[in-house]
Amino acid sequence: MDDRRIRRDILDELEFDPSLDAARIGVAVEQGIATLSGHVGSYAQKLMAESIAQRIRVVRAVASEIEIRWSEHKRHADDEIAGRALDIICWDTAHPDAAIDIKVHKGWVTLSGEVPWHFQRQGAEDAVKSSAGS
Repeated sequence: MDDRRIRRDILDELEFDPSLDAARIGVAVEQGIATLSGHVGSYAQKLMAESIAQRIRVVRAVASEIEIRWSEHKRHADDEIAGRALDIICWDTAHPDAAIDIKVHKGWVTLSGEVPWHFQRQGAEDAVKSSAGS
C-alpha cells in the first residue's frame, strides 16, 4: 500500500471518531511511518489519535508531534492535579500505601516508586490517566 493511501486511511479513521476534532490533526506518511501533528484538547485525545494511527494494519511506526492545548476552563493548578492523583491511587485498594510517588510539573504527572505486581503499576497509570478527563 502506498503512503498516500495509508495517510487517507488514517485521516478517515480520525474523522470517524467523534471524540476527536480531526480538522486539528495533520498526518504525514513516509515509507509507512506516520507522523501526527497539530493540537488536541486533552491528553486522552492525543492518546486516542496515536492509537487510531497505530491500528492501521500497514503503519510501521507512529511519531507524534501533537500538542495539547487545554481550554481555559480545563486548566488546573499542579497542586490540584497532584491531590486528585493521590486520592485516586489511595482509593484503590490494589495499591500498597506510599508505594507510588506523584510529581506534577506544568500539568504533567509523573509516577514513580515500586509495586510488587505489574497490574498495580498499570492500574495506577490508567487511573491517573483517566482522571484527566477528555
